Amino acid sequence: MALLLGVCFAGAPAGAQEGGDADNDSAALPAKVEDLIREGVKLRKEGRDNLALPVFQRAYDLVRTPRTAAQLGLAEASLGYWLSAEEHLSEALAAPGHPWVNQYRKTLEETLADVRAHIGELAVTGTPVGAKLEVNGKPQGTLPLEKPIRLAEGRVRVRVQAPGFSDSTQSLRIEARKVSELQVDLEKTPLDTASAPGIPAPTLGSSEPAGDSYAVRDLPRRPWLKPLGWVAAGSAALAVGVGTYGLLEQRARSDDFHSYALPGTTTAACGEKAPNRGGGICKDLYEDVQSAGRLAVFGFVAGGVLAAAAVTAFVLDRDPAEEPYALSPLLTPGLWGVALSASY
Repeated sequence: MALLLGVCFAGAPAGAQEGGDADNDSAALPAKVEDLIREGVKLRKEGRDNLALPVFQRAYDLVRTPRTAAQLGLAEASLGYWLSAEEHLSEALAAPGHPWVNQYRKTLEETLADVRAHIGELAVTGTPVGAKLEVNGKPQGTLPLEKPIRLAEGRVRVRVQAPGFSDSTQSLRIEARKVSELQVDLEKTPLDTASAPGIPAPTLGSSEPAGDSYAVRDLPRRPWLKPLGWVAAGSAALAVGVGTYGLLEQRARSDDFHSYALPGTTTAACGEKAPNRGGGICKDLYEDVQSAGRLAVFGFVAGGVLAAAAVTAFVLDRDPAEEPYALSPLLTPGLWGVALSASY
């Protein structure tokens, strides 16, 4: 929906697309902002939403209007930044009587509804009162919370900490349009450790880097990564099979080359250093050996590259809160293929 809207805006009349409609103060947007919006719309029309997002962000930072908020929210929605998309689309739709927003209000409202279909809530209760709460490294207040926390669907890491208590870190999955509940009761640390003289108290706070705002807020999962990884793994196994065939074929052709004798004789007629490899059929037999060798090298190298691509896809698809991947047995043939082709 958001991508369709971006293309729709790209083909809109000049007045709507390039700033002919006035904002609330009846003044046209600055030329710099108009240029940024035009550039962002062009990038979205080309399907490069990841490049359009920072362009719209700069326009929004320069002049915060319903139009710049809407364009930023649309780009965020297309990339799966659900929370920030909801914030900016709601900001745009909250402007009464804005001509540009009114022109596209129905589509903006449909996009906002689609964004909210990817958002859930987390209600955290527990003790002690005043314990600090973090979700994915971002502070979310203290216990008890006044209301549930709105979060994008997917797995999150929740950390609760308080002076004199042991920290608690848990991982759970947020489901869209549902309220997930979590009860956390911290345990007191031993008094002899907490109050021992000369031992500094532990520093509270997350040890994780804050990262950029989008990565912390709601980094989207990429559902196509895992299928891509399995395709690459299967292709790696196939390529290694081709390389193995080439290696066996090379050995067979090499035996034919070295054992070939002229009719009526028992003496080998072919040699690698002989003029023209021994002439006649010897040259053809030698070329068969070389072709099979090239096929083997190609198969093993391709298998190694595809295996590396599969590992990369699986690692990028992994939820940070889950255990690290072990190297799948399906991928190891590709790595063996690289070693074999290098040693051949």
